[in-house]
Amino acid sequence: MFEPGKLIVISLSNRPGGTEQCLRMIAAAGRGQIIYIQKDDAYRIEPFNGYTPQFITKGSMLLGFLMLIPRLAKYRNKGYTILSSAVYLNGWLGILKRIGYLKSELIFRESTTIFSRFKGLKRISYELLYRLGYPAAGLVICQTDAMRNEFIKYIDFVPRGSVVTLPNPIELGKVTAKAEQDDLPELNNFVCAAGRLIGVKGFDYLIKAFHAIAAEYKGLKLVILGEGPDQTNLMQLIRALNMQKQIILKGFVENPYPYFKKARVCIVSSTKEGFPNVLLQMMALNDTVVSTLCAGGIQDIPGVIKVKPGNVEALSAGLTGGLKLLDLGNRRALFDQYLFDRSPEVFVESLREQFVIPLMPLKVEKS
Repeated sequence: MFEPGKLIVISLSNRPGGTEQCLRMIAAAGRGQIIYIQKDDAYRIEPFNGYTPQFITKGSMLLGFLMLIPRLAKYRNKGYTILSSAVYLNGWLGILKRIGYLKSELIFRESTTIFSRFKGLKRISYELLYRLGYPAAGLVICQTDAMRNEFIKYIDFVPRGSVVTLPNPIELGKVTAKAEQDDLPELNNFVCAAGRLIGVKGFDYLIKAFHAIAAEYKGLKLVILGEGPDQTNLMQLIRALNMQKQIILKGFVENPYPYFKKARVCIVSSTKEGFPNVLLQMMALNDTVVSTLCAGGIQDIPGVIKVKPGNVEALSAGLTGGLKLLDLGNRRALFDQYLFDRSPEVFVESLREQFVIPLMPLKVEKS
């Protein structure tokens, strides 16, 4: 593990997305501190490890990046390890190290597959940040082998030995405990999906797929947890299909786990992901899970019903398969075996033991 307080985790915001949740788990398991660039008062963050989370600004992200410089002054020397995710943030930290401001070790985590997901000016901006900042990284963590293969294909100025695959962690105990906190009396017969309401999550395809099977499953509802900029467009699509009573956009739900547990089927409908953390949470709580092949590694997960991304017919078939699938008694065992040893503590220990990087080992006090 890390020496207490020597791991500094930096996150873009405190919003409860997959990347943010992963960074919080790593900070907690590594007994480190966490700094959020941008604070959103709509979401709570509890103190952990004896440290109160730090926030840079409630203003713009650009302002936060500039204000991060003085905030890092106490962590800029050797002996500290800074871990971050998101290319813009990683690149900025790498630049600060390359100009000599930071002497601490840097670990960058890739949050998505940039080169297959983005095009045009946005991709060019990412490529620029890669070139300017990533040569300063001591380690680049990819969530899947597919993500690593894409990274080393396009980035030839970072040593391949510094780019590793380390699957995302999951707090199984916390997930299962929180799933028991609400019995959802208002919902019974439903399919559940969750994520930020943005195009890449494929909720428009899912809504159309559900509409295609709704006549066969009277009384069945589709519940989508999350909020985001596509909410208005999705509501318009639901109204156009006359599905207002059957499809529920629930908005942000602080504790989504009871929904995952009680749903007849949980589904991931994304068109492209780094790796959907919500898939692991659904597998921990529900025996019937459908997922698009939106990320590397999903094809190898046993027990999950896998379908083509960005395809209404495929999603409809996956939903139907999940709803009709008899419980053969082995999917739970398959899921449990897949999720075994993916705790945040194992993740952090892997950073120190499996990869040759200068992390601070735990000091043992002499008795």
